[in-house]
Amino acid sequence: MSTNICRSAEVSDMPLPPLPYKLRKTQSMCLSRDEFLFSDACKRTTLDVHGQSNSIPCYNSKEDSLKRVCPETLQRVLSGEFKHAYDNVIVVDCRFPYEYSGGHIKGAINLSSKDELEKYFLKNFESSKRTVIVFHCEYSSQRGPRMALHLRSRDRELNAMEYPNLYFPELYILDGGYRNFYSHAKQLCIPQSYIEMNDELYLIECKSRMMHFKESFSSRRSKPKSSNGSCHKYTESKSLLNRAPVRRASLLTRLRPSMSMMQSSSPPSLIQLFPHSSRSRIVTEPENTLTTSSPVARPTQNSVYFTPLM
Repeated sequence: MSTNICRSAEVSDMPLPPLPYKLRKTQSMCLSRDEFLFSDACKRTTLDVHGQSNSIPCYNSKEDSLKRVCPETLQRVLSGEFKHAYDNVIVVDCRFPYEYSGGHIKGAINLSSKDELEKYFLKNFESSKRTVIVFHCEYSSQRGPRMALHLRSRDRELNAMEYPNLYFPELYILDGGYRNFYSHAKQLCIPQSYIEMNDELYLIECKSRMMHFKESFSSRRSKPKSSNGSCHKYTESKSLLNRAPVRRASLLTRLRPSMSMMQSSSPPSLIQLFPHSSRSRIVTEPENTLTTSSPVARPTQNSVYFTPLM
């Protein structure tokens, strides 16, 4: 027997609510997608597992988790084509100062070290603005990606308790670097020239700056040095290595004073001989007692036996 459930006309005529776009733990069910992404109530947002909300055309790279943009896309960004999707755009030129002075993208800032990067973005940043940051160096193969990944790492540390939110979710790498952009959009460079990193006039400066750059990003911890330049020897570890091994006394050695006391004329009490045997039960056999199970061993006067407590 089937039972038909009758729905009232008032309920059946009500339109069904639209399906949500995509529910995530970081989104509020009371806000739409656009309100959640672009309202002032939520300052920091992310969309994918890498913490990037992409408001400009980009593509993935096999080198790292950051997105790449082509020179044509950067030209469209600088012309203001995507200005409705963000509040501010920053082009970070990670080349050395002599390269930047010889020619750079219009409006780009020069940050060639880790300290300059943290001072610019992490000390006086505005989390309320949606900022698009594009990193590049000469070829965007080493200096640019390293600087961008360092900023992403520091951003993760500052937002560790609010994962996956970020202050700067949109970090991009200019594919091909300044060399590729200069060949496509020379008119957007100031001045319209190009100085390579390995230019013959700046070989000494290039070698010095590159050495400091690699040392700042090196994973190995440099040992502290003394005033004479030699490596400092850690006194704590040295004392531990040179410490003589501790020799533990055997049981016979520890009981030797007690045995000598037992051989004396006035035998001490059992509590003096065994002060730490409080958990044992002491059984003393009477004098002149024979043991039938062992024909050889005979108990002497005041024989003492220990039986562990159960």
